[in-house]
Amino acid sequence: MRSNKTPSSARRRRAPGSPASRSSAARKVPARRGGPGRREPAHPQTGRSDGAATRERLLRATATLVAERGFAGATVREICRRARTNVASVNYHFRCKADLHAEAIRFVLSQIHEPSAPKPGGPPRERFRAAVLGIARSVLGADEPWQTRFIVRAVLESPEGADVAVREFMEPRIRALEAAIRPLRPHLGARELRLLALSVVGQIVYHRIASPVALRLLGERAWTDSLRNEVACHVAAFSERGLAYAAYASGDDGAGAAEDAAASGGAAANGSTNGSAGASASGSAGQSPAGAADPGEARP
Repeated sequence: MRSNKTPSSARRRRAPGSPASRSSAARKVPARRGGPGRREPAHPQTGRSDGAATRERLLRATATLVAERGFAGATVREICRRARTNVASVNYHFRCKADLHAEAIRFVLSQIHEPSAPKPGGPPRERFRAAVLGIARSVLGADEPWQTRFIVRAVLESPEGADVAVREFMEPRIRALEAAIRPLRPHLGARELRLLALSVVGQIVYHRIASPVALRLLGERAWTDSLRNEVACHVAAFSERGLAYAAYASGDDGAGAAEDAAASGGAAANGSTNGSAGASASGSAGQSPAGAADPGEARP
C-alpha cells in the first residue's frame, strides 16, 4: 500500500511572507527586557531607566539590611525581597554578592558631604584650620542612623569593605590633612605625619561612631547644625594648639615656636562658638602654649 505522506526531503518550503510563516514569527518569545543591546524605558517621573532605579533599590536594600543584620545576615534573597526585584537582577547589575557589597559601600560613602578644600596660599595655620573644619563638618554632617551602622559593619566585618572605605574615602582626606600639617611641622617623617593626621581624625570619628554616648555626655538629645559647628570648631582649635605645642616641645620651629603656638591657640579659638578655647589659649606674654611647662625645662 502506497503512503500518502510526502517525504521530508520533498516537502515544499514555506515562503517567508506566507500566513503560516507570519503566525510562527508572532509566537516567538520576545527578548528579555533590559537585555544586552536594549535600552530600558525611562521612568516617567524620575527620568531614569528602570534598570538604574532597580540598581539603586538593590544598593539601598543591601546597605540597610547589612546595618541591621551584618553581612552574614544579609542574604541575596532577602535583599531582593526588600528591593522588590528578583534574584537574577543581582547577577545582572553586579555579577556577584561581593561586587554588590563593594558598590553598596561606595553608594553610602558617596552620600557623605565632600569637605571643601582649603584655599591655596594664606597662612599655614588658617589652611590647617580650614582642613580640619572641612573634615569635621563632612563626617558629622546630617545623615540617617543606619548609614553610620552600615559603615562600622563594613569596616569591621568585611576586609574588602575596609579596603574600599580606606582607599576611596579615608586616604584622600588623610592626605589632604597631612598636606595642611606639613607646613606647620616641616621636619616630620612620613610615619609621624600620618599619626598626627589620624589623631585629628580620631577626635572627629569618635563623635560620629559613639554618637549616643557623646550626645548624653554633652547633655544633648540630638545633633543640630549649631552642635556640629561647635564640635568642629573645638576639634580644630584643640588640634591646632596641640600641634603648635608639639612643635614647640620638640624645637621643630626654632625659638619662636612658643609665641607661634600661643598665637595659633588664640586664633583658632575665635572660630569656636562658645569661646572657651580662646580663654584657655590666652595668657600672659611669654607664657608657654596651652598650659605647657616652663620653657626653661629640658625639652624631650
